[in-house]
Amino acid sequence: SSRCESGCGGCTSYWCYIGPAAPTVSLPTVSTTAISGVTSSSAASGGTGINAGGGTITQKGLVYRVGTANPTTSHSKINKGSGTGNFSHTITGLSPNTTYSVRAYAINSAGTSYGTRRQFTTAAAMPSITTTAISGLTTSSAASGGTGINAGGRSEEHTSELQSP
Repeated sequence: SSRCESGCGGCTSYWCYIGPAAPTVSLPTVSTTAISGVTSSSAASGGTGINAGGGTITQKGLVYRVGTANPTTSHSKINKGSGTGNFSHTITGLSPNTTYSVRAYAINSAGTSYGTRRQFTTAAAMPSITTTAISGLTTSSAASGGTGINAGGRSEEHTSELQSP
């Protein structure tokens, strides 16, 4: 900043003070870490190498969405605080056998920057079964069954009867 004033009333001499210029803030930079720990409902990533661009990082984190398009802060967002420190996070609640895109982001007074988009596909859901209590138990037979969820997410019921020879 600068300021100039007259040295005396009515004279033509001036003195000026020239101070340091206001710092210029540029967009921050951030790198998205590799995806790890992918399951049918979660995956991990994070951000490293955060540079504040001459300003202050007011927010950083991960953004993600279904598909291969670039996610932004208007999509699903995980806020990991402020500052330039590295961070990691396990994203949970994902759908099985689904492709997602994720990017790290950082915000300062100049705006929002994103790291490279990383893409992953969650694993297929594991089948599960719940057995029913044994009934009709005799010395030579018993009945039981179960309800299961197959890998396609469809419910199935099964009943078995055992008899001795």
